[in-house]
Order: sequence, then C-alpha cells, then structure tokens
Amino acid sequence: MNPPAHQPQPGFDFGNLLRTLRRRAGMTQADLAAAVAYSVSFISSLEKGARLPDAAILAERFVPALALQDEPALAARLVAAAAGARGQMAARAVTVTRTTAVYVEDEVGPAAPPLPALPTATIGRESDVDLICKRMAGHQGRLLSLLGPPGVGKTRLALEVAHRLAPIYADGARFVELAPVEQANQVPAALALALGLDPGREEPAVQIVAHLRRKELLLVLDNLEHVLGCAPFIKHLLEECAHVHIIATARERLHLRAEQRYKVAPLEPDAAVALFGERAAAMEPDFTATKENRATVSAICQALDCLPLAIELCAAHVSVLGLRALLAQLHDRRLDMLADGPSDLPQRHRTLANAIHRSYQLLPPAERDLLNRLAVFAGGFEEDAVHALGFDTAALRALDDKHLVRQVTSGDAPARYSLLETIREYALDRLIVAGDEATARRNHARFYLELAERIEGTPTVHGAIDLARLARELDNLRVALRFWIDAGANEAVRLAAALRPFWYERGHLREGRAWLAQALAADTTPCTARGYALLSAGQLAHNQGDNADALHVLAQAEQMFVQLADVRGQAAVLNELAWVYFDTHDNAASIAAFEACIAQVRGFDEPAWLAALLSSTAMVLGYSDRSDARIRAYFSEATALHAAVENVGGQATALMQLALVEGLDGAYEEASRLAEKALDLLAPAAQLRDLAWAYEVTGETRWYCGNLPGAAEAYAEALALFEELGMREGIMLATHHLAQIERRHGRPGAAAAGYLASLRRCVALEDIRMIGRCLAGLGAAALALGDAEAAARLLGAAMVRIESVPPYLAPCDAAEYATFRTDVAQALPAGRLDAAWAQGQELSLDELVSLAETVVTTQPHPPAGDQ
Repeated sequence: MNPPAHQPQPGFDFGNLLRTLRRRAGMTQADLAAAVAYSVSFISSLEKGARLPDAAILAERFVPALALQDEPALAARLVAAAAGARGQMAARAVTVTRTTAVYVEDEVGPAAPPLPALPTATIGRESDVDLICKRMAGHQGRLLSLLGPPGVGKTRLALEVAHRLAPIYADGARFVELAPVEQANQVPAALALALGLDPGREEPAVQIVAHLRRKELLLVLDNLEHVLGCAPFIKHLLEECAHVHIIATARERLHLRAEQRYKVAPLEPDAAVALFGERAAAMEPDFTATKENRATVSAICQALDCLPLAIELCAAHVSVLGLRALLAQLHDRRLDMLADGPSDLPQRHRTLANAIHRSYQLLPPAERDLLNRLAVFAGGFEEDAVHALGFDTAALRALDDKHLVRQVTSGDAPARYSLLETIREYALDRLIVAGDEATARRNHARFYLELAERIEGTPTVHGAIDLARLARELDNLRVALRFWIDAGANEAVRLAAALRPFWYERGHLREGRAWLAQALAADTTPCTARGYALLSAGQLAHNQGDNADALHVLAQAEQMFVQLADVRGQAAVLNELAWVYFDTHDNAASIAAFEACIAQVRGFDEPAWLAALLSSTAMVLGYSDRSDARIRAYFSEATALHAAVENVGGQATALMQLALVEGLDGAYEEASRLAEKALDLLAPAAQLRDLAWAYEVTGETRWYCGNLPGAAEAYAEALALFEELGMREGIMLATHHLAQIERRHGRPGAAAAGYLASLRRCVALEDIRMIGRCLAGLGAAALALGDAEAAARLLGAAMVRIESVPPYLAPCDAAEYATFRTDVAQALPAGRLDAAWAQGQELSLDELVSLAETVVTTQPHPPAGDQ
C-alpha cells in the first residue's frame, strides 16, 4: 500500500466502514492487524483516513479476515470504498471464495444524501453504540426500538448508530423526524417526503414500498411514541422490503414480532460528569473540571438522574451561577432550572418539562392519575402500595412499558419500582395543581402505618423477611413518620412503636431515638402504642450506653402499662430493665428482673421470647455464681425452645451467652467452638446488631485461645459494625480489645493510645468493669514504655475497681493482670511501689485520664515495634 498523499474522495468513508466491519466481527485493531499481517498503527491510520487503502490487498487479505466471504455485497462495498478513497475505479462485482475476493473495476456512483450531523461529541455511549451495531448486523429482527424515559438521549444514540452503520448499507441511512406528525396515518407521507418522493402522485405507502423494495437501507424513525398506530405500516414495510432495517425511538415498544428492544439507560456517573464538564466549558470558557469540584458536579448529575438532556440544559447555567448555587437551586426548583435550551434543539427538548409533558399528554387519564400519586413515594415502592392507592397492576405495568416508571428489582426481592427524580418532580407538580396532594400523602402514610403494624405483629420466625421489607421501605417510612408527626396525630406514636423491632434489630439506634422522641411529643394520648414507644426509646437509649435516660424512659413505660393493665407490656419492660441493671453492675437486680419476667412470659405461649430470657438469665448467673444449677438447666431449655421454633437468631444469641460462661470457667476451646458456631449462623443474616456482638464474642474466645490474628480480625469487624450502628458500648469494648492485641504484639505506644480512647468512652458510660480493664492495660503499657511510677498508679487504680464488682474476668485475663504487679515490683523498690499503688487508688477519674494522656503523649522513645 502507498503512503498517504491526499485526502479520500468525497462519498467514500472507507475508514468508518472498516472500523464498523471490524467491530462487527468482534475484533480489536490488534486482532485485525495480526490477521492481515500489518501493524496496529497501520490499521489505526486506515480507520482515521490518514493512509490510502489498496483495493487489491483489501480484497485479498481484509475480506477473509473480516469473515466477509459469504457476504459479497459487504465485501464489494469495502473494496469499492477503498478504490473510491484513492479516486480509482470501484468494484463492479466481487467473486468471493473461502480465501480470496476478486473484483472488476467500474465507475464510482454518487454519494447518498448525508445524515444530520451531530453538533457535539457523543459522550458515554460507546458501549451502547457497539452493542446496537452488533445486534443490527447479527440478529434476524430488522427492527430495533430504542426505549427510554424523556431526555435519556434516544435520538442522539440513534443518530450515532446510523452514522456508524451507514457505510455497510449500499444505500446508506436516512433519518426521519416524526415529532411534528400528529396522526399515525400521516407517517407514510412524512417518510415519503424524507425519502425525496412526491407523495401527491399516488398513495405514499405504495410509493415507499416500490422505492425501497430493491434498496439496502437503514431507516431511523425518531419519536414514534405518539403514533404507535403506524405499527402495521412498519410491519408491511419490513415484509415487502427485505433489505431495509429500521431503528425506532420511542417511550414504548411497537409490539411487532420482528422487533428487538434496547432500553436506553441514563449515563453512568463518570460519563455524566464528563458530559457536564464538556457542555459547561462550551458555555463558560473559564470553567474547568477539577478534583476539587468533581464531587459537586457529580451531585448535580445525580440530582438530574444522569439524563443527558437534563445535564446539557443545566450546564448552560454555569456561566451565571456557581456550581454550589446551581446544586442548591436544583433541589429547590429542578424543572425550572432545566429550561431555555439551545435554539437548535427541537422545541420538545428545549426544556426537560416539555419532554416529560409530551409523554404525559399521551397517557390515558387513569395512568396520569397513578403517575401523579406515585410522586409521593420516596425510594421506590412495591405493587401492594399501588393497590392500596386504588389502582391495579395493569396501570403500573403500562407506565413501566412507557419508561415513566422503572423497575429496580434486584436478586430474588419482590418487584419494586421507582420514578426518576425529574419525572417525580413533574408528577408532583401535576398532583398539586389537581388539588390531590393532601389525600395522596395521607393514603401513603396510612399504607405504611398498616404495613409496619402488620410486620410488627408477625411471628418471630418470619421476622427476618419482614424486617427486610421495612429496610427496603425506610425512605417511605420516614416520609410517613414526618406526615403523622406534622399532623400531631396518634398515628405518629403507633408507627414509631410498630418500628421498634426494626430500629433495634437493624441497628438504627440514633435515628430511631430521634423519631420516637418526636412522635411521643406529637401526641400524648395514653395508649398501648405509647407504652411500646416509650419501651423502644428506653431500649435504644440503653443500647447506646445512655443508661440514665433508659431508666427514666422505662419507668414511664412501666407506669403506662400498669395504668392500662397490660401484663405483656410490663413483662417487656422487666426484660429491658434486667439488661440495664446488668450493664450497671447490679447482678442481683438483673437476675430478679429476669426471673420475674420469666414467670410472666411462661403464660404467654411465646417460646422464642421465653428462650431468650432463659439463656440471658443463665449468662448473668454465670457472672455471679457459676455453681448455680439454673445455669445449665436454663441453657438446655432455651436451646430446645429455639430449635422448636427454628429461631436462628435466638440460637446464635444463646450460643454466644453460653460461650461467655464457658470462658469464665476456663473452657476456652469449648467457648471458641460455640462462638464460631454463633457467627456462622448470623453471618448470612442482615441483623447487624447481633452480628456485631457475634464478632466481638468470637474475638474474645480467639483471644482466650491465643489466636491473636483471628482475634484482631474479629474485633476489627465488630468495631466497624458498632461504629456504623452508633453503639457506644460496642465501640468501647472493641477499641479496648484491639489495644490488647497491640500490647501482646509488643507495640505499647499504640496499645496505650487505644486504651486511652476506650477509657474515655468507659468514663462517659460509667462502666466500672471496663474502666478497670483499660487502666490495667495502660499500666502495663506504661511499664513497657519505661514509666514504672505511672504504671504503679494506673494498676493500683485498676485493681480497686476490678475488685469492686462481681467477678467478670476469664481466668487467663485475671492471671495476666496479677502478673502486672509482679512486673512493676521488679522495676520499683517496695516502698515506692506501695506508695504509688495507693496513690493511684485515690486519684479521681479525671486525674487518671490526665495521667493516661501523659503516658501517651510523653513517650521518650517509641518502641521498635511502633516505628
């Protein structure tokens, strides 16, 4: 082949054709280069038009490499384009064998009329274009419909594909704009005009078929959604014109057997950001996309659902507003910001509202009404919610077919739907104008109240499934809570109370407390729901380590249930109080509350609750008197009850509690076995609170067995979950345990910092047990860092606290703490040891925290392991 010397002749886009055929064959430039024995750079230069192709070599090498032996028309077109690019005679005929193509020269014909040019580069659609091109070339269905919501870029994508595919059709491609056509029976006349025919001479449909019967052509029929009644004409056209292919753009399909469907999705986030940057720079030359403004641009694109039309319209405002102001205004008046598009856009695309309104006007009244009412949902919805609004599934499916609603189901979850935010805002405007917003919001709130109350009353064995539904509906539940609270209605208390198991099991402690406080303030009517709302508030406060508030709120709950003579509610309060007493180191009060609760629950026929009470009581007894016969008896009964009702979460909790008791007895291998089994049971579940505790207990049992890497891994998992859930007690424990690992690995500086972080949390939680443990660890770290005086004071303060509460240490931990005094005694004379030890016992908590801070911040030389 000759070196490049001049531009290709008009009408012969050889490079584009070669690129299209290569991609159609599924080949990269490197693949084709290897097949024809040329370099990759040579193939690239051919496709760019930088080199002139040799028609003879194209026939000899490229036709077989591109698998065109059985497609003589395409082979001839490639050879003809190569000849035409050099201003030579084109191929009149091509004889194809399995290895070669022989051509005869003829005159080059005139170029086909061009497609409309794309005014700007197409961004983020390369994979879509490639896939559509392959489907058009490799599928028997000669009609492909591009389907998607308003503003998603169907027209631009269809044009991009047409430009790419035009060279492989002998008669090129034609673009037909159907938006101005008002009736389906006017489509043939519009198509005849686009093809340059005279529709006045005879029936347009007859003319079109006669004209296209011998043509090999790609037709792009743009905006068919309002003239779907033309489907029979398109069917007839495809039947009569065997070499005509059609790409149609619409909101919904044509329902023809020859039809392929391609759903055009919004842009991927990175492509959306790139498009915004390109269009903003075109409007405002000083605009530059940077790392600093990328997050804001990304948020803007997300607010626009990553719709290309919305992004192009919004980017025009950059020259007037800054990015942050633009983002703020999008949240306040999204559709108003998406107006005044470029004048060379079709009228329907100059505002996003126009594009949506066009689709809205085509809907039957029932579908319009449903779309309006769906605007009050947040984060999606399921079919039963639509039924509750008085609509059937057919209307919902119709909106889905028209891409005004999208199905977002994943995995095995039930069918779930949502609206793009831009469409939702438009529909909400229509709902408000119709005067139906208040009714729609009340019906929405009523449905989610009934859903939550139904789930709350579901037997525990099905709880995990129902809690998963509540998790999917969390955004809608928030909207419903806000509606009832703003209304000052008792329904606010009912909904907040019904969500009690969800707040607790899924770890929404902080958020649950906030909603409960607002609901309880909104309505003060004495009722069962109020009692359970107070109980839930106390439970969540306790799990966040706020025991003083927990006791205060639980006292109110108990008073409410006594007033209502609600024995079950009173038992539930006793259950929670027992845990608060245990965590405030009053084991006797805890056991008494548990036993009183057990006595009441035995009469309720609720085996899962009874089993949880029995194993919990056994664990607390294990911290008090491990010779008590009730421990084994209660664990045995609890295990049988959990197995009978197949309560996996309850079984796991009982195993964890028994593991802790075995650890207190020094049966470390058995404790580890039980904890690992509990973790295996909980790992597949979505009950994050229980899973966090399972990791914490598993870490402790691995620590007992000397498995430091395994313990560190489990503690890290527990800490991450505790932090996600906002569980202060769990964070405090896991931080302490990780400091223990650092100390064992010979990194006393890192250990001291961890102990200090945990100590601060212990002091805030008033947890005497863990204050003692943190001080003991700090003492050992101080000694390793060379400060024996501080070590003695910290250890003295630790031991007085450890000994002031019922025994709670595993034998291995108790034995290690005993060695700390021996180690300090070797570093200090007896008199100084006793004085420092006694001095530490007299220090206040604030003084001890200050001493610990001194240990952490005044290390003379970092130990080798800390460097």
